[in-house]
Amino acid sequence: MRSRRAGWLAAAVVVVVAGAMTAGPASSVTGADLAATTVATVATEEAAAAAVPVEVAVEVETYVEHGISGAGVFWSAAGHDIVCEIAFQRLSDEARDMVFAIREHDPDPSATFYRSCVWPDSSRYADHKATYEYHFMNVVVPDADVMVMERDCANYDCVQLAIVRYANYVSMDPGGSESLQTRRANALKFVGHFVGDMHQPVHVGYAHDRGANDIYADFYDEQHQRLHAIWDFHIPNRMGLYDDPVATAHRLGSEITDAQAAEWENFDVVGWSRESYEIVKDLVYDIPDDGRIGNEYFNRAASIVALRFQQAGVRLAYLLNHAAAGTLAFPSMFDAPQRSRAPRR
Repeated sequence: MRSRRAGWLAAAVVVVVAGAMTAGPASSVTGADLAATTVATVATEEAAAAAVPVEVAVEVETYVEHGISGAGVFWSAAGHDIVCEIAFQRLSDEARDMVFAIREHDPDPSATFYRSCVWPDSSRYADHKATYEYHFMNVVVPDADVMVMERDCANYDCVQLAIVRYANYVSMDPGGSESLQTRRANALKFVGHFVGDMHQPVHVGYAHDRGANDIYADFYDEQHQRLHAIWDFHIPNRMGLYDDPVATAHRLGSEITDAQAAEWENFDVVGWSRESYEIVKDLVYDIPDDGRIGNEYFNRAASIVALRFQQAGVRLAYLLNHAAAGTLAFPSMFDAPQRSRAPRR
């Protein structure tokens, strides 16, 4: 359908990152400023959620045999397992102690850390409806050359800001309040989930087709599949990555070199999302004219899928290690915030 330039991995992405959660001037907003607003934001999230209607923009296709949603769920449940298990294996002793301590206050403490990372996909339709948009970024201009935070996150409700918000909350001492401890446990699950979401390319996709949910293709013998679901589920599943997610995580984690980790470890959250957008432009829509995805497309996508799992795991561990050490340092993200409403999926 569309040929896109290759070589996105070699492109240098220099971005200024951090967060703002209100519609006021944000040129001087830093990660530290965002942290100061996070307690109030998370504390009111449950109340806000009750007032937000469930607006599911696409029908939910259920893969019954896997117990997951196919239309808008990053990498499927197994994919979140992979990302968070890679991260867990890379945690410092201090960060592991922090994770264990936080998870003692999790409403579902029996779940493993990697399993807990799946929870935000169901909670956004239940007790945390206000987090619905935090799972993705909509690029509002079709075929835009670059993703622009001021334009594409004008409402301050995109995945980049969610990662900064919840990472800062994880790093904060909630004191003795059990309710704040529980919110911190939820924040840990949110940050693990959203780092994974950001590395799924079509979660930084176009607003006009709802992150490739309105684009269909045949994937080998699977006919008329959403392009979003092909990247969420079909490609990694055909790769065998979902056969045993924990084993996959250990294998992919063991293949990460020190040089790769050093290159990927940073606080450039916007840069991570721009990597996904480059994949969207270069590959995602490059479907054969007959609409049938086969070996050529699959082989190109497979190496990217494995890489994005690895990068997400490394970067999640990096954030949690710094959260435990009290050294999170998200620089500024916005220059000139816009107030126009972006389309919702």
